[in-house]
Amino acid sequence: MIRYLNRKDIDLKRWDKIIRSSPYATFYAFSWYLDAAAENWSALIYGDYRYIMPLTWKKRFGFHYLYQPLFTQQLGVFSTEIVPPDVVREFLLAIPKKFRFGDQQFNTGNLLGEEEGFEVSDRVNYELRLDKNYHYLYSDFSENSRRNLRKAYSAGLELRYDTGMNEIIHFKKNLSQINWPEEHYFRIRDLFTTLAAEEKVQILSTHLNGKICAAALFGICDNRAVYLYSASDDTGKETRAMFLIIDQFIRDNEEKDMILDFEGSSIPSIARFFAGFGAKPAIYQQVSYTRLPGYMNKFKKHAGNR
Repeated sequence: MIRYLNRKDIDLKRWDKIIRSSPYATFYAFSWYLDAAAENWSALIYGDYRYIMPLTWKKRFGFHYLYQPLFTQQLGVFSTEIVPPDVVREFLLAIPKKFRFGDQQFNTGNLLGEEEGFEVSDRVNYELRLDKNYHYLYSDFSENSRRNLRKAYSAGLELRYDTGMNEIIHFKKNLSQINWPEEHYFRIRDLFTTLAAEEKVQILSTHLNGKICAAALFGICDNRAVYLYSASDDTGKETRAMFLIIDQFIRDNEEKDMILDFEGSSIPSIARFFAGFGAKPAIYQQVSYTRLPGYMNKFKKHAGNR
């Protein structure tokens, strides 16, 4: 039997224990991360916490709806065991009717076929296992990545581990072509500060002539490191600085039982960048639905953008 529980009624210790023990564990689904990332969240729970599913939601124009929070690539159904497709279907059907529409991304263990009443589409992540030595991992790099690495190493870049949270956010803000409201950056800072408080953040940056030119923030959860936030200015792009940053992270974590999760991209050039390090595609799915009549879909569009 699947129950719907509000955030205040969830046993958070049990919840986090299940997420940590899941074959598809990721920090996205921990209670402390959901608290920081989601405007609101509640949950569907099967039996005695055998299977659990976070529901991240907002309320706009009088409608409750499900959405995917910023920097939260994959949610869906979690368990300490493999989750069968029929269980995922049960969870979809158990979504309370008060959530009039929804758009969420499920984890790689929740793959489905066509589902009546739901639109299911495949998305591609890229993952690199780091359990081999660096020379073995390097042998799987593309020739393009090796060439760009040689350029980066010959550019005189200084690699640093001491770049602060505010510095990388400010650096990316200054490069953004979108005029995001200040609230956007406050939320990012709060989210990354939460990760840092759990000692699950590492920032690598490159500098040329004392000036930062590229930086990347990795969110780390046990055996998974997520390439979560990155930026390069014109100098960083010209010197191929991000190749140096990724290469150094791989060197630092060689022979570990860890996956470097690039989070994927639908932009071909970015996907090639990830694949160039030997990362392999991993399918996850986006599931959406609507219970609104057609003439009200404009409210869905406006709400989803807020």
